[in-house]
Amino acid sequence: MIDIISVGIFILLTATALIHFFWALGGDWPGHDETSLAKTVVGENDIKSMPPQILTTVVAILIFASGVWALLATDIFAIAIPQVFLKAGVYVLAAVFILRGAVGLLPLMARFAGEEPFATLNKRFYSPLILMIGAGYFVIGFFHF
Repeated sequence: MIDIISVGIFILLTATALIHFFWALGGDWPGHDETSLAKTVVGENDIKSMPPQILTTVVAILIFASGVWALLATDIFAIAIPQVFLKAGVYVLAAVFILRGAVGLLPLMARFAGEEPFATLNKRFYSPLILMIGAGYFVIGFFHF
């Protein structure tokens, strides 16, 4: 069961990282131009453009690394990393994802990222999905170590 959760997190975060790389290279899906993309996926109030390419690339790398960590923390790959280090990383990732997901559901979020369609998408899809990923990391940490 833990391996299924780990692989699921890895696949989901790898797909998310690839989308971020696409944006870093100038892609504008699911928008039709940079402004509509920024309003859909960033949502910062009065946003007109996407974050800088280097920032989007760094985010993509961190998302991908988070997905790889989910695999490393299980028995899928036998890599000589101390268990305490793997466990700590899993719990840090669980906390980061759960915190981001929870904050995204708070009314306070609209003060900083209330631009539509992001605000609605965040409440319906982004934040619940991020919470589920965080819960997956917690389950990995709790039941695997």
